[in-house]
Amino acid sequence: MRNRITLKRFKIDIPLNLQVIILFLVIITAFVLRVLLLDQIPAGLNSDEASTGYDAFSLLKTGRDQFGQFLPLFPRSFGDYNEGLYRYLCLPFVAVFGLHEWTIRLPAALIGAFTVLVLFLFVKHVAGYKEALISSLLLAFSPWHLQFSRTGLRAIVLPFALILALYFFNKFKDNPKNLLLSSFLFVLSLYTYSSARVFIPLLLLVIFALNRKELISIKQYTVPAGIIFSLGFLLLFSFWITPEGMARARATLQLDLLASVKNYFSYFSPEFLFISGDGNLRCSPAGTGQLYLFELLTVPFGLFTVLRTPRIKFHQLLIAWLLLYPLPAALTMPGHSLRVIAGVPLFAILSAKGVVFLHQWFRSPKSRRIFLSAATAIFLLSVSHYLKYYYTKYPSHSAQAWEFGIGPAIQYAQASDYTCVCFGKSIDYPEVFTLFYTRYPPRDYQARLEDQRNLFLGKFYFGSLAKQIGSFKKILLITRPADVLVIPEMKDLGFAGRIIHTIPYPDGTEAFRLIEIDTSRRLTPP
Repeated sequence: MRNRITLKRFKIDIPLNLQVIILFLVIITAFVLRVLLLDQIPAGLNSDEASTGYDAFSLLKTGRDQFGQFLPLFPRSFGDYNEGLYRYLCLPFVAVFGLHEWTIRLPAALIGAFTVLVLFLFVKHVAGYKEALISSLLLAFSPWHLQFSRTGLRAIVLPFALILALYFFNKFKDNPKNLLLSSFLFVLSLYTYSSARVFIPLLLLVIFALNRKELISIKQYTVPAGIIFSLGFLLLFSFWITPEGMARARATLQLDLLASVKNYFSYFSPEFLFISGDGNLRCSPAGTGQLYLFELLTVPFGLFTVLRTPRIKFHQLLIAWLLLYPLPAALTMPGHSLRVIAGVPLFAILSAKGVVFLHQWFRSPKSRRIFLSAATAIFLLSVSHYLKYYYTKYPSHSAQAWEFGIGPAIQYAQASDYTCVCFGKSIDYPEVFTLFYTRYPPRDYQARLEDQRNLFLGKFYFGSLAKQIGSFKKILLITRPADVLVIPEMKDLGFAGRIIHTIPYPDGTEAFRLIEIDTSRRLTPP
């Protein structure tokens, strides 16, 4: 019997080797879904990913970030200072494979796939094999989790660190030393993403309250574990209260109580969870909920099973988790799926519990077989519909949101004979894209930062076009089509441009134009 698992209510006897094979297939599927066409979907690299990638490149080459800070825990970003852990995770991939779109996204893909495995281990330990397998399967195909597993954004590390910390905490009865490892992992989770600052300490208070008797009885381990977390938290807190640490909060926090309450409940709305999801195309495909539509049935039933047995500690943890997960985002805005990413594993667990409940609700073997067949068909249809949309239509629909085309435009300009390349006004953060796609030497960039008068990165210029008239006979302008009508400097000076190259979006429409401006020819007198 040690080599077999009997699911009594399921009437299924699964050999241990088959359990391993099934889990292996789920993990492999999760991995393939996350690495397939990783450099092409999402289509384009956004500015946060480019900045993260160049920071990793700079740290590798100089030991400093792009702004010259030595091994920073919180590197400077766009107007704030954010957690640097993901940058360090990118280092080995950049070292081996170079600076590319997929090397910046590959750590997220791997972490996403490993989160599926860790969730299985955690749920199996506290709830058994069947709930663990279904939870991991749902997470493997989760639109919410898949979206952020394929982008080079630091937030994806939070669910992984959280579940791993919970797994080792729940094993402290087997070995009290697991408390020390769990404490370290909870500290690590604070270094993953800004929303962890609010969520993790509150969840830990709940965990301690639920397990206080057992923890007090092993004070020789609980006290050191508490010291580990306290020291890690205080180190972070000392940074959070600085002007740099509060920069992001000042930009996003709103202190309107009524608005915060509305924001909080928006994260429980069916519209956000199951129907339309996050309205930002970088966070969710259009018209797609954060979860599948069939989970509109399974999640409530899963919550019902939790609420009807509230004395089970695992269920008490899930209730607290559900109540706490929207808090970091409620203080800022509604419907922001990235800021509540800590809730992704929770909904996979609740949905799995709902599946188990619905299966057990049917009494006869025949009705259960019918349910399993219907549930499998609905699951496969839902997943295939979503994946077809994600891998075929989403790249075109979201290309502009992902800054598609800026990389090829910069690379074309870099390979050209033009000695001055400028950017249109509607292109956000052209400097960081230039650093990334030209692999500009980090030491040279750090030295350039000391000279505020130098607005060049090689041939790329980041200043007023008018100031370069007379210095260069021909200037190459990288711009969006709409920018051609709003180049007042060129229009006022009487110069015309000639389109020499275009970069199309995946659907064929024009994304970028590269325009040659001949400054030796005026259409009107000066």
